Amino acid sequence: MGTNGTYSRLLGWEVYNFMAIEHAKAEFDECNIINFKGYNDSGKSAMLRALDVLLFNIKPSAQTGFIQDGKDYFRVVAYFDDDVIILRDKYINGQGLYEMYKGAELIFSTKRNGLLVKIQSVPQPIQDYLGVIQYDNIILNSRSCFEKQLLVQTTGSENEKFCNATLRSEELAVAGQAINTDKNALLAENNNLELRLVAFKDTIRDAEGIYAETVEKLKSWDEKIDVISERSIVTEQIKSAMKNLAELPIIPDVPSINSAKLDAISKLANLTDELLDLPIIPEVPMKDSSRLDLASKFIDIAKRLEEPVIPEMTCIDSSKLNTLISMKSMSDNLTEVQDECSQIDGMLANAEQQKGELARTLQENGVKFVKCQNCGELVEADEHTAVM
Repeated sequence: MGTNGTYSRLLGWEVYNFMAIEHAKAEFDECNIINFKGYNDSGKSAMLRALDVLLFNIKPSAQTGFIQDGKDYFRVVAYFDDDVIILRDKYINGQGLYEMYKGAELIFSTKRNGLLVKIQSVPQPIQDYLGVIQYDNIILNSRSCFEKQLLVQTTGSENEKFCNATLRSEELAVAGQAINTDKNALLAENNNLELRLVAFKDTIRDAEGIYAETVEKLKSWDEKIDVISERSIVTEQIKSAMKNLAELPIIPDVPSINSAKLDAISKLANLTDELLDLPIIPEVPMKDSSRLDLASKFIDIAKRLEEPVIPEMTCIDSSKLNTLISMKSMSDNLTEVQDECSQIDGMLANAEQQKGELARTLQENGVKFVKCQNCGELVEADEHTAVM
């Protein structure tokens, strides 16, 4: 199986010294078909049997009989579309060889320290590459032309066995993958244990010549070092506390406060707040006395006009009536103005009275205010304040 999870395609195979064939090569055409044609015993079946020997190691006990007469070995080589080559040799002494190449690079070989060994089955790396699934000595995903046709030439028990195995082939593949994963994990754990064992051996080797008295003395020194370390930590904490204490600022002595003065200041603050809360009454312009006299005359005229009309009066001049109505409206407006002026005068008098009381209180407490000539607000004055 290729690295992308798909099976590689067989391009062809080559045979040397196999049965009646000294050398032959078969390659698929553009339609992926090979058509063998020839007389009996011309080598058609030998080519297929050689491929079965390579891919599935069929008839392992009879393979030495496939070696051509007068030769010491046979060789079968398969070529795949991903540049992988699988080689299979069988020697007259019973030993065999499997090798797999990626291009010109050897990526697997059954040789051990350069020596050939006997081949019992297709090596697992090659089975994994081919994607072969075996169960109870049956290859589930491939059949050879020399084997019985399943469900046709096989018996009922063989059919049942093969069908059950085929239905479980996916489970077997997953189980095989899980086994390989577990095997790799165990190998990694075993390697880790071997490394730890080597480290322990090195530690034991370094500890040779150390006696019990030395260990006890080292323990005593270690305890003393722990005590010294704890004391060093406490000493550092004390030094840090002393440094922080030295950096604290010195707070001067504060004289006692006269509660009577504090109460006076508090009352003064309250009075100041009340003074600031007072509304600023706008200045009222001076009234023109001539206009007031005129208004008074208008009021007298209006009162006389309120006298009952003599019934014997005939038609009224509408122009004069409109004039009288206008005069009446002006008289009412003047009356309202007089009332508002009276209220303002009362408020001014009250404000002046409060102002005088506050000024006396502030003067008793030593506070002086002056009136700003620009805005009319009262501001606190001291010896450095210019007279406004």
